[in-house]
Amino acid sequence: MENQKQTENYFNLFYDWSTKDVKKCLDLKNNAGPILSMVVNGIDILGGMYYGFSTGSKTRSTIFMEKKMDIPKSLAEFIYKSIRCGMVHEGMPKTAELSFGFNGKRIFSKHSTGRYLYLNVEFFAEKYLEAISEIKNNIDNIRLHSPATGNSSELFNNAMKDAQNEWIDDTVFQDSESSSSSDRSQGSSINS
Repeated sequence: MENQKQTENYFNLFYDWSTKDVKKCLDLKNNAGPILSMVVNGIDILGGMYYGFSTGSKTRSTIFMEKKMDIPKSLAEFIYKSIRCGMVHEGMPKTAELSFGFNGKRIFSKHSTGRYLYLNVEFFAEKYLEAISEIKNNIDNIRLHSPATGNSSELFNNAMKDAQNEWIDDTVFQDSESSSSSDRSQGSSINS
């Protein structure tokens, strides 16, 4: 049985990390790649947390875009296949018929030639931020599913044990009072 409190703690860590990074990138403009990477991966994890991880990534992502971001199914499937899969597996969208920008009042616009779509990255990211904020604001009324964290603690301990000195700088966090909390990684522990 999943521990709902641990799952909520994980969600809160993810929420803070994801929303801060997406907002910072939106402020910088002209960086569609990082924004798209964060948003499509965020949709994947949120879809799983909201609808369950037993469905495949495509199903949970497209359902999340449909139900939580109000994106029609056909466009959600296109975003998943062309953008999400491209960003995750090839490091860029799969289709050459897509351009990116930060203007407009819709997620997609069709170019006047009809040969390619224009994705409004800013609008897409804002829809994502609205969806994740809605979950955050209603977290007490939602049963979230926990992502499989597996044996990450064991993997970390083995890496630390097996790592050679040239791979780990143990001086960075020696004095916890001299480094601010914002300089330290919060990690992915959900046991707090």
